[in-house]
Amino acid sequence: MKPRISRIIILAVFLLFGLPIYAEQSETELIEKLSLGSVPDKEIDLAEAALIIAKTVYPDASVEIGLTQVNLMANEIKNELGDSTDHYRILAAINSCLYDRHQYSSESILSGDNASVATPDKFLLNQVLDNNKGNCLGSSTLYFALAERLNLPLEAVIVPQHVFLRYRQDGKYRNIETTAGGGEITDKEYKARTKKLVGDIIPAYSTGHEIRLTPIHKKGFVGLIIYNRGVWHLQQGAVDEALNDFANSLKLLSDFTEAYKSRGAVYLKKGQFADAARDLRNAVRLEPDCPNTYYNLGVAYFNMNELIDARRNFDKAIELTDDYADAYLNRGIVYWKQQHTNYALKDITGAIEIKPTPQAYYNRGLIYLGKKDNDEAIKDFTSAISLDNKFSDAYNNRGIAYAAKEQWDDAISDFKDAVFLKPDGAEAYKNLGATYYRLARYEEALTAFERYLKQKDDKEIKKLVEDLKQRGK
Repeated sequence: MKPRISRIIILAVFLLFGLPIYAEQSETELIEKLSLGSVPDKEIDLAEAALIIAKTVYPDASVEIGLTQVNLMANEIKNELGDSTDHYRILAAINSCLYDRHQYSSESILSGDNASVATPDKFLLNQVLDNNKGNCLGSSTLYFALAERLNLPLEAVIVPQHVFLRYRQDGKYRNIETTAGGGEITDKEYKARTKKLVGDIIPAYSTGHEIRLTPIHKKGFVGLIIYNRGVWHLQQGAVDEALNDFANSLKLLSDFTEAYKSRGAVYLKKGQFADAARDLRNAVRLEPDCPNTYYNLGVAYFNMNELIDARRNFDKAIELTDDYADAYLNRGIVYWKQQHTNYALKDITGAIEIKPTPQAYYNRGLIYLGKKDNDEAIKDFTSAISLDNKFSDAYNNRGIAYAAKEQWDDAISDFKDAVFLKPDGAEAYKNLGATYYRLARYEEALTAFERYLKQKDDKEIKKLVEDLKQRGK
């Protein structure tokens, strides 16, 4: 008799809450339907959408079983409420069901937990249901799904690195923190907690100076889940899958700054600078006070050789954050390319004062080398090497400075170190050969030049090699 009773219960639940709208649809079909905007928010079954997404990561997951679990829980709450439709009683009943009877636990970056939103076993609904725990996104998905089955109108609110829920009524609202037993946290407290995390858990300069709370409805919430799967894909090295997820998340949540910022950063790494610039411009439009977005946009323009726009964006990053060492360094490189040498030295020196890095010392050394100030160049290349003793290019350029001072032994030593560290470093072989040639050490020069020619087609050096070979006969 037990199987029969089980079937009756499941049937009763589905009759109470209705059949799934997107039954047997693929994620692609789901995204297409939602992105057309023809489905009213109230007709979106968030639980089903979330479970369809989860199935792409966990192929053995059953959408039907997940929906049954959610519906059984909603029915349990409905039975507790009886005929009551009071929204605050519904909120209390959801809290009691989730956190008292079913003992759901949550973790949140806002409370200091080492929680990553982009961890599928914490944010995908099937895992939350199976494990009775999740992070802010996972627990909010379940809470939101239950609320929609109980006719409780909610919206989600995004704050950097976090999402919570909100109930509105008569022009007023109450925030619902699903990682704190459904308790209320004020907007002011959310902003204060997020500000405290900036520079600690949240990467420096990656958030706007103003902490924004952005309300979204169910379609956007689906986009948020897809975005976080994209972040997870990126962490796994699945770059194309991440880009696809960021694109789909923007179809459903078109003004989601983080998706533009993340996709723009991926395009930068892939060398697709025009695509990166397009996304980062959108991010700036939506969040005009984030230093890192301007910095990345400056990098994109720099790589497209649009130096005026590059410098303008580095200017803005520095205006927003006056200790942004990388922005000073890159603006200095732009000045150098524009032949504003003094401005370049000032900016790169400023970068070194804030954050002394091998790259900063190396770039300042190159400027001094171009000015024929070989002593200062040697000092900076030496500082770069002291911070990174495998910095092949620093050895090579210090060798050039030593050669200019006719410190031949030091130059040869540096060129040898450069080619040892980077055997495909053609220029170091050429410089080594030239130094040997200058010292009339022709056999050694010939060996170095021949290794150089294996990597570069250089007519002048080819002729010199032929002359050396004739000399040796």
